[in-house]
Amino acid sequence: MSQATLRTGRILLVPLADEHLEDEVELDSDPEVMRYLEGRARTREEVERFHRKRLAAADRVPGLGFWAGSVDGRFVGWWILEPPQRADQGPVEGQAELGYRLLRRHWRQGLASEGARELLRHGFEDLGLNRVFAETMAVNAASRATMASVGMRHVRTFHLEWEEPLPGSEYGEVETRSPGRSGSGVPRGLDVRDGTDPGDAATSRVRHPRPGRLKARRVTAAGDVARAVPPGRVLRLPGARPGRGAPPSGTGQETGKSNSPSLTPPTNACHSARV
Repeated sequence: MSQATLRTGRILLVPLADEHLEDEVELDSDPEVMRYLEGRARTREEVERFHRKRLAAADRVPGLGFWAGSVDGRFVGWWILEPPQRADQGPVEGQAELGYRLLRRHWRQGLASEGARELLRHGFEDLGLNRVFAETMAVNAASRATMASVGMRHVRTFHLEWEEPLPGSEYGEVETRSPGRSGSGVPRGLDVRDGTDPGDAATSRVRHPRPGRLKARRVTAAGDVARAVPPGRVLRLPGARPGRGAPPSGTGQETGKSNSPSLTPPTNACHSARV
């Protein structure tokens, strides 16, 4: 099965190709976009290397891979359904990891969740997946809000110990899962057409360790991060300007309803991915 072209009300999603390289260079060269991955912008050489890995993802499981998204003919970001790569994520067959990364000028327009919703639909209805999950840093409140807006639920917190940890790594990473094909199938979540999605500044994929950088990993209970950062506390990371990036009242950013702490990242949050 080849990777399909998908459409939403606003977004055209096509399989990632070499023609998208310049868009990927622009995307990864923004330090705010890369904040929760490497804490800095990537060089062109690095993006070219990751571009090849992104293209190769489509070869691992038929139908899965990266999609480049455009609105009115202009690139806005990418989305992905990728098979699990770590043992703790479970078997490859029947499941996939959801991810997305958007150019900063397209944050907070409801696009991240609109594309994510279509990939969930495609994964369950067209590809017959049994489970779709997503991962992000616990401190990445915007990414967690996007996950919640499409109906994904927090199921665990786990910890990666890094030789060069990013600010906030001490609070761990979180995994969310979609309810799947039970009932009506893809959860309704937020009406993303109104452009108020609070999590659109996010990419939903966890940092994965580079060879030699991971020292140990500890999986903890779902409530651990809530105990580490009590609900209502504003988390300030090193170098953050107080109040910057705080969610507006009533936007749904408060994800504590699903064992999630109330976290305020120092900027418009963009989660990290390994690619």
